[in-house]
Amino acid sequence: MRGLLASRPIDEVLREAEQLVRAGVRELLVISQDTSAYGSDLRYRSAEWRGEHLETRFLPLAQALGTLGVWCGCTMSIPTPMSIRSSR
Repeated sequence: MRGLLASRPIDEVLREAEQLVRAGVRELLVISQDTSAYGSDLRYRSAEWRGEHLETRFLPLAQALGTLGVWCGCTMSIPTPMSIRSSR
């Protein structure tokens, strides 16, 4: 059994990722029950990171993580009717 989706705001995730990279981490792995639904529970709320406003969605998260200069991966991207509709 799993509970309700509980996404962390995108700026919070990115600040943590930056701290990890500064500490010497060379690989980041985004793990969740359903990464494709990331942010839907927050209504894709926008947040600022490095002077840019980003929606709390998986694509902006992946793009921003890609700028940190380390290997990034993700798990559990399960396309559901809700996540497919919300991506349009």
